[in-house]
Amino acid sequence: MIRFLLLGVMTSFLVGCNNNIEPITVEELTHKAAFDFKSKQAFAIDRSVQLPTTNPENPKSKLQPALYCSQCKQWYPAPPIEELNRNPGSAKCPKNGGPLSPNGPLPEQILVFSEKSE
Repeated sequence: MIRFLLLGVMTSFLVGCNNNIEPITVEELTHKAAFDFKSKQAFAIDRSVQLPTTNPENPKSKLQPALYCSQCKQWYPAPPIEELNRNPGSAKCPKNGGPLSPNGPLPEQILVFSEKSE
């Protein structure tokens, strides 16, 4: 009986610790951020799109994976994966040197890819 009481108290404590977690939106589950080098803007794209790829709205421009700086509140182009593997410090914000993350609020602009452009 005491075991069940302790289990209940511990479970209620753990459930109560997650008050600061924001709910995940459908867009966050279905989209990811990509950075356009020509326009220097971040876009939300469908997660199924393989990066790097060309921008469907501007075929002369390339889209790269993007990383987010929580201090600047801005998206930046991610270094190539080889660079990240070779130099873990390469995922730093160019403005303040803080860590960059693939997680952040999605950009408001959404790029839609037709099946032909993928």
